[in-house]
Amino acid sequence: MLLSSALTSPSELSCYLLFVSVLSACVYVRKNTKHEVPTLQRIPWHRLSQRQKALLPLNFSESWPVYKFLDEPTALGEFDWGIHDEIVIWRENGTFIFIYKDYDKAYAKRRVFVILENVQGYNLHYMVYGEREAAIAETITFFGSLKHEASPQTVLRFHRCNHCSLSLDLSSLLPEQLAQMLDSNPTRCIDLEADFSAKQSEILATRPYPLDLLLMKGEHTFLDGGTAFVEALELRKSPFGKLIVSETSNGGMLSISNLERLLKLEYVFQTLDLSIRNTVCALLPFNAKVKTLYYRVHQANDVHPESFDSLNIPAIDITPIFVFEWSFAWHTRIISFLNRVAVLGHFERLCIGVDYGSQNRERFLFDEVASVADALTAALRANQRLSCLELHQTRTCLLWGPHLRGIFECAEEHPSLREIRVQSFKLRDGSDGAEDENRVFSRRYYFDRSWLKRLLSRNRKIVVLNEFGERCSDGSTIDQLYALNDVYNGSANLVKEATDLRPLLVTKAFTERASNNFQYTALLLSQHTDVLCELVQGVDQEDGAPRRSNRLLRSKRKTEDSSRARKKSRK
Repeated sequence: MLLSSALTSPSELSCYLLFVSVLSACVYVRKNTKHEVPTLQRIPWHRLSQRQKALLPLNFSESWPVYKFLDEPTALGEFDWGIHDEIVIWRENGTFIFIYKDYDKAYAKRRVFVILENVQGYNLHYMVYGEREAAIAETITFFGSLKHEASPQTVLRFHRCNHCSLSLDLSSLLPEQLAQMLDSNPTRCIDLEADFSAKQSEILATRPYPLDLLLMKGEHTFLDGGTAFVEALELRKSPFGKLIVSETSNGGMLSISNLERLLKLEYVFQTLDLSIRNTVCALLPFNAKVKTLYYRVHQANDVHPESFDSLNIPAIDITPIFVFEWSFAWHTRIISFLNRVAVLGHFERLCIGVDYGSQNRERFLFDEVASVADALTAALRANQRLSCLELHQTRTCLLWGPHLRGIFECAEEHPSLREIRVQSFKLRDGSDGAEDENRVFSRRYYFDRSWLKRLLSRNRKIVVLNEFGERCSDGSTIDQLYALNDVYNGSANLVKEATDLRPLLVTKAFTERASNNFQYTALLLSQHTDVLCELVQGVDQEDGAPRRSNRLLRSKRKTEDSSRARKKSRK
């Protein structure tokens, strides 16, 4: 601004303004605390060659800015995605990278859409256009290998449009290119829709770190039926991590023989998530030796109830989703499964899901659901290490709510159960204004709130949540019970603290949380009577001035010393 005011000549001022506008439009420089990273240079539309314009989709808008790299980045953090969320980048290998924030704005001309979810606070969608498949594969590898902050919530997805005219498959990637993308950010989930060669399959199975891999459904497959993938897994010495295979059937991702081999692997996978449409091996995944098993049982009506009697089910965390094509005798299958769960008795997390197929929309009969709830209660009682019970992954064909009373009563004295998830239903706008709390609660959760109040009063360590992880509440008395239980559990945790710190922490909890509430005070005093006695005995009325016990003073000094040490180490 000072410079512009110093320019007196109109021609000088015009030149200055032109310089500033060109500088701001052509070069974007991101200031970094460590160094300056010049990344992108704007290419005006009229500067694009006919070859470059020919690569752009027919419906491409000139309003989209086109850039080129000044210095190719090595990390996603070198971009400010809040500014550059919809741009086109030209690379010298003859490819364009389209980056857009909304999936609906994608130009459906290529078969591969690449999506980065939950990376540095953004969801990035991009596509690559080019003349040669090798160049496109190289650019996909380059952008898919840019490093970013490690987070298990980040997902790299490769999706195909099967109705597009032009063909680009991930099989175009060289094995070393696939390995480069996997190795660049090993903690993220990889979601792939592709036809994998044997070499690519080996790359997937032999990463030296746990992999979180999702192999998508559709027309995609291992070109060899999964033989190379399974053979590499059989030789693996370290845990694989998590494998999700969606909707395998005859001619699907894995052949039946290779699926059987995969399920015989002993604790190679920590988590296995399968969706199988084959009645011959419908129950085989239950015998998989894994810690966590998610399994969608298609055509569950075709499974004989007595078939569950011989299952081993090594998993301790299990989520079966039973899909019924019709409602006849559906409950006998789930009861047989729950009876087996009760016999085995080693589960720590159990989620029961029920879905209906394309032919079934009937709501299951009350008495049938009641018999399933009775079997679930017996399974809950037999599994004393169960910490989590989830019932929310169920369509409206099955209403758990009216049958939760017995389950809640069983949970009252359960030694390990800490969380129950239930179904909830959205109320119509304005429907709860003229109704009392109990009726609104019943319409939202389909059970009486007195059942929940009794459970929370008798088991203070448990919470009941909806499918979104929110506490089931009526907005008043149940919230008060949760608050009381939070104080109870927080107070109980203080008992586990170091002996020298307990007096100070109990005093702090009393003055900051419990002093104005009789119930909170009673809870604290009942659990920390020894500390109360020590504090009372430590008051010295000598010289008319109270003095804390030496032990309390020592604990306070120890806490202050630790705090100062942490501040010093941060500096």
